[in-house]
Amino acid sequence: YIINRPYYNVKDSAYGAVGDGVHDDTAAIQAAINAMSVTSPGTIFLPEGTYKLTSSLTIPAAMLSGFGMIGAGWGSVLKLASGVNDYAIKFLSAATGLTGATFRDFKIDANCTGQTTGGGGIDANGAYVCVFEHLWIHAAYNDAIHIHGGVGNGSFGYQNFVTNCLIEGANASAGNGRGLSLDNTDQTMIIGNDFRDNGGTSGSDAYHIRDNNGLASIIGNIFTNNLSANPGGGGIVSYSVFCRIVGNMFESLQGTAISLQGNKHIVTDNVIVNVGKGSGVQNNYDGIYTNANSSIISHNYFNDDGSGSNGTRSFVFLDNSTTGNLITENQFDASNGGTGILNIKFGTGTTNTIARNKGWVTEKTGTASITTGNTTVTVTHGLSVTPTLQQIMVTPQTAFGAAAKFWVSTPTSTTFVLNLDANPTQTVSFGWRADTSI
Repeated sequence: YIINRPYYNVKDSAYGAVGDGVHDDTAAIQAAINAMSVTSPGTIFLPEGTYKLTSSLTIPAAMLSGFGMIGAGWGSVLKLASGVNDYAIKFLSAATGLTGATFRDFKIDANCTGQTTGGGGIDANGAYVCVFEHLWIHAAYNDAIHIHGGVGNGSFGYQNFVTNCLIEGANASAGNGRGLSLDNTDQTMIIGNDFRDNGGTSGSDAYHIRDNNGLASIIGNIFTNNLSANPGGGGIVSYSVFCRIVGNMFESLQGTAISLQGNKHIVTDNVIVNVGKGSGVQNNYDGIYTNANSSIISHNYFNDDGSGSNGTRSFVFLDNSTTGNLITENQFDASNGGTGILNIKFGTGTTNTIARNKGWVTEKTGTASITTGNTTVTVTHGLSVTPTLQQIMVTPQTAFGAAAKFWVSTPTSTTFVLNLDANPTQTVSFGWRADTSI
């Protein structure tokens, strides 16, 4: 990303950045940015050092593809001074947005405790096919990275990459303290990042990731220790559609790990452990919550909060009127010793398909017999929910003797009844199958 591109070292005498954490380096770094041609941009290089910023670094609205800002690793630090109340780096709005920019190998200290409103790490206004890689963003007031479609005549942003970043320390923020926020943008790839200790003490949706548009792929990330005082804190909240949340680790989050407020997501192969730990509120948070429809939730592992407060309410919560969701082949493990935990919690009026989950029985088979002198037998079905009559299938295995017909009645949460129309004067055996996944 440096070869065949103009190269601007912010410590060169033409710009004069110091990087000692004391001198104000804002104007020097901005001068390096402004020195490059907007039609043929190059790479801003941040040698190791701490660069104090007293206002935002801005990327010109007319900048075309090829802009880069790189450091010498996480020893290259952009640090917001107290009272900036803005982002360390801002893309300025343009009709086409900022295309093909690269930001990698440096740290932003957003100094959330020194801010009173707004701001954070990078305001990626109108970002299109941009890469945010191997960044360490510490203590954002609102968002470590905000990728959005711009304001005014800004373009719709899409196809951006956030990879191999460490985003942490925003739980000391008096604002949202989010790690990543997506608005008016889609097809974002979020891969292999470590989100920890985020979630501010006020504001809304104090999650590690807030997705408000859709088609994001959130793959192979770690989410841990969102321990803010804000009860809205958690892992991922999505108001969008068609997201893939695959292969992530959620550990000891205060709030709900994944909250689906939009339709048609795929949530699979995640590990969600110690649900609601640290919340201090018993039975209040979920592994996955949805009040939306037509998502696939499969092959996830869940276990409960084993602490004294036991914050786990459920592993999967299907809220009122949810429909068309497929919940299959998950592992529900409530062995940590909590009480009041529901593997699956239902709101009213739900019509979803639930099948083959470990710890939530939807299919069972067995045998039962009505003996001579009796016309009924009560069968314990062992399912986790009450089957309907249509979900109980019975096959006679012997002749009826003196009886002529049989039927099933009175399904409850634990049993159903097999009936004959007369004393059979012999033992009549049946095979049965109860399946609430159909």
